[in-house]
Amino acid sequence: MFRLAGRHPAGLLVLILAACAVAADSPLPGCFPPDTHVVVGVRLHNLIDALPAPGAGAELSRRAAELVSHTPLAGFNPVTDIDELFLASNGKGETPSVLVVARGTFHMEQLAAGAKRYHGVPVIESGQPAGGVIALLDASTAIAGDLATVRAAIDRRGSPTRLAPTLAARIAALRSHCQVWGIGDLPEHDPAAARRPDGFGSLDRFEFGAALHEGLKMAAEIHVASPQDAEKIAATVRLLETVMKARQPSAAGGFAMHAGNGTIKLSLVVSEDEVKKAIEAQRAAVEAGLLSQLSSPWPRSASPAPAARPAPRGTQIVTNATGDTVSVTLPGKR
Repeated sequence: MFRLAGRHPAGLLVLILAACAVAADSPLPGCFPPDTHVVVGVRLHNLIDALPAPGAGAELSRRAAELVSHTPLAGFNPVTDIDELFLASNGKGETPSVLVVARGTFHMEQLAAGAKRYHGVPVIESGQPAGGVIALLDASTAIAGDLATVRAAIDRRGSPTRLAPTLAARIAALRSHCQVWGIGDLPEHDPAAARRPDGFGSLDRFEFGAALHEGLKMAAEIHVASPQDAEKIAATVRLLETVMKARQPSAAGGFAMHAGNGTIKLSLVVSEDEVKKAIEAQRAAVEAGLLSQLSSPWPRSASPAPAARPAPRGTQIVTNATGDTVSVTLPGKR
């Protein structure tokens, strides 16, 4: 069990993850939307390198290359070429717009070949009416999202980040100590969402962080405006804890939760041996979850469907008014 001092849990996350600190010397992207309230980050390269299961990183890289091999991104490997990912959103509505910012190594001449341009920036389209687009700001920065969101981000390129100073400071604390992290302040609530049965309809603040270093360490805090919603979420967490203890008793011992005044605080510590076992036991499922979206919605070349085999010469097929086959007479049969 743990307790947090103050309103925000950044101090706790720093304490829990201090031994896992990773460098975060590069500034935040300046193309974040000015009304950003939610930011999630992944230090992908660092995270892949930290996987304790032998060969896991190489296998992820191979599968990622296969997934994009039949898309406009052929030749690009998201596992090896992306260092860090950011997802930024205003968090408004049921389906808020999201801007994805990727930092890494992007081969401009190869990826931008034949791409349309907006203000001189190559924009790669998915080829589907509702698909998103990818824009290459330079050889080390790519952004993705719907067309309007990406164009607005291009217009902001080169500008300093417009995040609120307090939000930027909290992000910096998480980013310097976590490989996976997220933060959100949601002052506005959708009345329809407030009736959600899972209790997250009145969610107005969250933070979380996770790091792989001699095991897995995670910490999180969520706050909801309704005490009833807080109790619903706490009950769900308790149920998940029970399931986790039943499936993995040794790993569940490092879990703790504290709930009160609409705030739920969680921590989880898993040993390196348990992490290895989990990766080995569920490698296929983890890969599917991490990589299934890498090629979507980009079109993939499909193998042509096999041609239908013609019926033998002399065969008579009788159908009814709806087109269903009612009888077949083979050659030589009367």
